[in-house]
Amino acid sequence: MLIYNYIEAKKDLSKLLDNAKRNNDVFIQSENGEMFAVRFFSKKRMAYNLPNTDLELSRDEIISCIREVRERSS
Repeated sequence: MLIYNYIEAKKDLSKLLDNAKRNNDVFIQSENGEMFAVRFFSKKRMAYNLPNTDLELSRDEIISCIREVRERSS
């Protein structure tokens, strides 16, 4: 487990990210003592790694479809 303080994390971000990629246990401690975890996720491990698809739908068309599905399921 590696813990960086805020100043170290800011100064050596690429080193921090490399360590997260190798170790998976990297934390940043803020000046007020709060801890934040940094975790690496490979694209292969992402559950919804889908290609972008432009459906050319307007906002209103999307909302209409959502409403229609909700009405059917109730």
